[in-house]
Amino acid sequence: MGQKYALDPDTGLRRDGRRPRELRRIKCQVGVLDSADGSAMFEMGNTQVRKGGGGNAHARARAPAGGGWSRRGTDSGERARRRGRRRPRLASPPRARSARARSTPLLPKKQPTTQSTNQKQVLASVFGPHEPADAGPASAASNPADSPVRCDYAVAAFARPSGRRAPAGGGAAPPDRRALELARLVRAAAEQAVVTEALGPPGTRCRVDVSVQVLQSDGGAAACAVNAALLALAHAGVPLRGLVAACACARPPGCAQPLLDPAHEETAAAGGGAGGSGGDVVVAVQVGGGPGAGRVVMASAEGRLPLADVEACVALSAEGCRAVAARMREALLRNARGVAVGQG
Repeated sequence: MGQKYALDPDTGLRRDGRRPRELRRIKCQVGVLDSADGSAMFEMGNTQVRKGGGGNAHARARAPAGGGWSRRGTDSGERARRRGRRRPRLASPPRARSARARSTPLLPKKQPTTQSTNQKQVLASVFGPHEPADAGPASAASNPADSPVRCDYAVAAFARPSGRRAPAGGGAAPPDRRALELARLVRAAAEQAVVTEALGPPGTRCRVDVSVQVLQSDGGAAACAVNAALLALAHAGVPLRGLVAACACARPPGCAQPLLDPAHEETAAAGGGAGGSGGDVVVAVQVGGGPGAGRVVMASAEGRLPLADVEACVALSAEGCRAVAARMREALLRNARGVAVGQG
């Protein structure tokens, strides 16, 4: 049973301060692993900066709340003026520092600290194209034998939201039904994006292995996994029909309109509301000016949504895909410029 979720009645904002049609901040980076043929890091999240105070804490403790001199210093100055004489200012000789004080380094002022909220971070790596006889990602349940693209999906133990138990011994969580389902979604989107004819004729076709690991998850891990995988495929030089981007949309029960890029609590609230009125949709769209631009290459829905709500979520997710694709294209162009400059 999903829980009720409502926007702020005064501002119309979500609980994390976003508008209903607003994405989280996006950060893309390609070429993060030297051992893979292609790799990418895809992050989405809001960042809050907490500023730490600096200065002399002892002086602040002695100063009064209203500012100015301390009561003790003012009284002593008044007594000196009443007696008609001024206190001479004597320069005290420098005190010798002890050996312990000389060996203790000076501590820098406290710097602003950064804390991320609603953060999701996915790392993807690509190996190939290579001969199909080579070993690739395991899981035959999510990777058919005749598929030119194979994918495995893993979630780090520290990536799970608070309140969920991590597996004993740390490391990545063992693959479950949810992980196998997400691996199939990533593989389906990659198969539609990759030009499989360029990998060779059927039967002797080369294979591409995609490995996705979720480092931090707070809702929308499926869309992030697709985006990271497509960035890694583009970085590896695998021929693609076009740039594919994914985005999620949810409509929790009690919310009058769909929410773009839902957070974990919004996805949990949408996962089957009271009376079957909640759900979320993940859509991957090919973006660009080439053939097939604008087509939906992958779509997945959970929960029970009326047909009108499904169409609204798909349309809103497609708009989000275009915004995400723009950031992905910037990351690829930035990497291409760096490679061109490095090669002279």
